[in-house]
Amino acid sequence: MSYAGSHHKKKQPVDEERDEFEDLLADEGIKSSAGPSYKYVSPGTQQAAPKGGKCYPIFVGGSSLANGQTSSSMAPMSCDKLRCGDCAKRIVRFAEDCRWNTSIVDYLFVRNFNTSPDKLRDGLETAPGFAAYACQCQFISVDGTKKIEEYSHLKWHCAGH
Repeated sequence: MSYAGSHHKKKQPVDEERDEFEDLLADEGIKSSAGPSYKYVSPGTQQAAPKGGKCYPIFVGGSSLANGQTSSSMAPMSCDKLRCGDCAKRIVRFAEDCRWNTSIVDYLFVRNFNTSPDKLRDGLETAPGFAAYACQCQFISVDGTKKIEEYSHLKWHCAGH
């Protein structure tokens, strides 16, 4: 049997990596979908995640970070469905270039006014680039974009979109 003149395509490196990945999945007893289950999102592009899921990873951020559901680290969004695991309250976010005025705001302040965002606003001060977050037992001021894990004292999680 001669193979001369047959049309065997040489596998591309991506195909070889995909085959190795498929083999690993099969070894673990996991069925793979027909095609790749990932989609490239160019840096700086924000894309809506499919409805019904939870943010992963969870991000919080300053005033320039848009609200929404994060489905990729490449397109972070500030989760607008955050809940606290300690007090079970929804997290309120003020993203209008402001932070908490710590001479006014403390545990009792957020405890008493969490259900009244207008009263919480009295504890804010102007700070370009910042956003202020609070549940009924914790509060933070954030500039830039940060993963929630950076705030180890918080037990905040995405309640689902």
